[in-house]
Amino acid sequence: MGTVIIAFINCAQALFSIFLLLRKKQKRTADRILCIWLFVLLLSFALDIVKYYFHVKGFLWPVSNVLALAIPTLLYLYSKYIVGQGTGFQRRDFFHFAPFLCGCLLVIFLSFQRLGHSFASNQTYFDGQIILKSLLGYGLILSMWTYCVMTLVGILGYQKRMKNAYSFASSKINLNWMLFLVVFFLLFYNYTIIVAAYQVKGYSLGIIGKLGNPVSLLITYVLSYFGLRQQLLITEYAVPMLNQDHGHVPDATHYVKSGLKDSQASHYARLLVDSMEQQKAWKDTELSIAGLSFLTGIPKHHITQTLNEYMGKNFYTFVNEYRAEYAKHLISSKQHANWSFVAIAFESGFNSKTAFNVFFKKYTGQTPSEYRRSHLPK
Repeated sequence: MGTVIIAFINCAQALFSIFLLLRKKQKRTADRILCIWLFVLLLSFALDIVKYYFHVKGFLWPVSNVLALAIPTLLYLYSKYIVGQGTGFQRRDFFHFAPFLCGCLLVIFLSFQRLGHSFASNQTYFDGQIILKSLLGYGLILSMWTYCVMTLVGILGYQKRMKNAYSFASSKINLNWMLFLVVFFLLFYNYTIIVAAYQVKGYSLGIIGKLGNPVSLLITYVLSYFGLRQQLLITEYAVPMLNQDHGHVPDATHYVKSGLKDSQASHYARLLVDSMEQQKAWKDTELSIAGLSFLTGIPKHHITQTLNEYMGKNFYTFVNEYRAEYAKHLISSKQHANWSFVAIAFESGFNSKTAFNVFFKKYTGQTPSEYRRSHLPK
């Protein structure tokens, strides 16, 4: 009974999240993929309910397994489009659904072969299809590992490039929840496959065999909550990897085709400095490269190239150095001696005390407290 209750809760959560996504005024490709993903989960949970009430597990397990084949693909495509890789769905990405389509065709073919047979006969037939179970099982394992690894590579690559697009750190942009979800998916799918293999052999696993349902509920809630609040991330262009210690670009040939001339880069550099010194753009706690591009009129990829190649730093370092300099002024100022470091952090454009402490220590070699003790007039 507990299994079917969790299935009903999962259905309700997935349905509610789909409703909220469909009501969004500006739906992006990633939102549509998330909507399809939640719909696939909804169908899977609905099948669990049907199996429970109508006792048709033997007949419906192929459908459940085929639906499961779509989930790793949707996970990968969602992660791809949430980091802004393409403004619309690319036709070549339909090929990623090949495992799912092959599974569909196989099950449909076998179903047509059984037309005219009794329902009870079909139950026994599909329940005894060991070869079909093996094909779908191995297909799921291969698909799961392939797309989860591809997703991990994509997310970790984005996180390394993030400092060229944002001047702040936040759970809305770091995609840590996606990393958690991918690892959880790997563990959950492997657990499900192992449990299924033991159950086919007749083993009773007790409570261990029933953990899948509450775990699926947790996955649905994580996906719904973070997916609904996740914003589109700014990485529409390829950004060369920086040396994280020094901020230098290892190979200038990355920018050969960008069309940016030295004289133009020099002009852009002056505009960027002016935007910091005159307009104090760094005071925006959530300043992104898109925001600075709008403010200065410089294309985003040219901002990145100018900073990386001509100024030797990434966007995150460029903006936060101005914030740290202003924080140094406030800390060493007698009239701000009573200010807390939290107040100084936010006044300087940092979006959290932690981000302020980490960057200030890296930039000055001292913690804010140490800096105050050594620079505040006595």
